[in-house]
Amino acid sequence: EKQSIDAIARQLERLNPTKDSDVLGPALSARWLLEYTTSASILGTARPFFLRANGPIYQTIRAEKLEARNQETWPFFSAVEATLTPLSKRKVAVQFQTFYIFSLLPIKAPPTARGACAARAPLPTTRVSWRVCSCSSSSRSSRL
Repeated sequence: EKQSIDAIARQLERLNPTKDSDVLGPALSARWLLEYTTSASILGTARPFFLRANGPIYQTIRAEKLEARNQETWPFFSAVEATLTPLSKRKVAVQFQTFYIFSLLPIKAPPTARGACAARAPLPTTRVSWRVCSCSSSSRSSRL
């Protein structure tokens, strides 16, 4: 199933009219509902099953401030905040800054908590991003 979804996402990417847009352009600034992801870190696959998010996961991107936040919902409401550094028009480095447990208890992220993400600018309601960071197809839930 994962390979099938990846192939469909790549086909959609070829149809995207915003191909030459920067990955951190203004259209990306929004709160996104992650409908699908292969990212082990977002899914929490290293955690015991009972500690994984069981509700929707949101990703808020503030491109103009080079900031991102992943927010889990039920049952733990954990979150992580990160800063973004553009590496190219399609790729950003992600440096995690603060992890939140129950959205209350902040834990400073170590310098080694980092990654990278490649993406395309979104269509009006869908964003597809690849590989390391969120490998997800997301639906825009609301503008910031």
